Amino acid sequence: MHDLSLNLFYKTTFDVHEVDGCEDLLWETVCNIREWICRKYEEKGQSISRNPREWTAFKRGQRSDLGTSDGSVRLESAAFWTGESSGDWACSITEVSRERGLAPREWKTEIGFHEDSMTEGTLSVVLTYGDRAGYLGKTQESPKETIPNIIWRLINHPKIECTTSGMPACAAPTELHPGEFEEFWKFVSDSKRATPIIYISPRMTQDGKEELLVDPEDVVEMLGPSALVYYSCGREFTNELLDGIGNLDYRCSNGQVRVYDDTPHFEREGEARRHRFFLPKDIEEMGAGALLRIFRRSFAQNVDFYEQMVRVDDIRATLRRKRYVEGASEQLAQNLADLKLQMEQTKEDAKESVAHVENNALEMLGQMEEELAEMRSDLELFANDNERLDNENKELRAEKIVSGMLV
Repeated sequence: MHDLSLNLFYKTTFDVHEVDGCEDLLWETVCNIREWICRKYEEKGQSISRNPREWTAFKRGQRSDLGTSDGSVRLESAAFWTGESSGDWACSITEVSRERGLAPREWKTEIGFHEDSMTEGTLSVVLTYGDRAGYLGKTQESPKETIPNIIWRLINHPKIECTTSGMPACAAPTELHPGEFEEFWKFVSDSKRATPIIYISPRMTQDGKEELLVDPEDVVEMLGPSALVYYSCGREFTNELLDGIGNLDYRCSNGQVRVYDDTPHFEREGEARRHRFFLPKDIEEMGAGALLRIFRRSFAQNVDFYEQMVRVDDIRATLRRKRYVEGASEQLAQNLADLKLQMEQTKEDAKESVAHVENNALEMLGQMEEELAEMRSDLELFANDNERLDNENKELRAEKIVSGMLV
């Protein structure tokens, strides 16, 4: 998310590819950053370490002490790799500029690198600034709208090829000549094109010459690789364009300047409204400088860009989530192991308990059988005694009967 206390000065993104002699795109990018920031402050009489070990740690996203001794420049980075040659890396470079009697101004350069492989990736750069909050006093003048030098260093680096929507992210506009319309319009119409195109058409002057109301070089210097700039200076190409574009809603001629926005779908109804054009009279009224500032605000200062780029805070949040998930997984595995152990122990305890119950039952059964045997023996004795007594009783009765008869 964009820090609302900071002003967005410039943003851009482009693809990077290795060329012969480049073995590690990220390392080449880090070396460019090192050369840019170290040379910048050496010219100011300050020193930032060039020690390869420290910059290697910086590449790996490890903690480093890179910066100036007075703390006016601080560098930090973060990295998260999903494989041997894919992942995300980002760095943040904070610089504080001071002018006597004015509020200190903090500049922050954020560079994000998404690596698809060792040979290609996507690079994003955002530069913001803000004056110290709560400072009671005047602030420094608004900065001149320029392209950060690190952008030009990367684009012009001999070991890195920079492209945007498959086209070279060059530091110059492209002039269109007769015979190039079909290729140009094929690129303009590509629905996968992710980079805006600005086309500047020529206007015929009264003396029969062609003129451009906006200097294409100025547009490039204002936008850098955030847009691709095309222009033509001859009537022949304009005629090809007018004849080749069937739909009048998408034409551009007679000094007009047109923006063909990204991801076009010219077959859709009302699509032409997305691809705005500026009439010569409007350009002359507002001035070329005002039009350039409109382009800058639209293409190089769009805060929605933050939702897409790789940033230090985002990578650190990913690493925290990864550690949390790994920790939770380890804890879950430990809990499962403990539960399994408890179940096995419970099973053993149950076996012992069953065996104990069985032993007790057998012991009780044995006692009951002994008691039953004793009871049977007692019953047998009782039966014998009863039979003896019965016999004795019968004998007594018989004797009594005989005695009575004798009497």
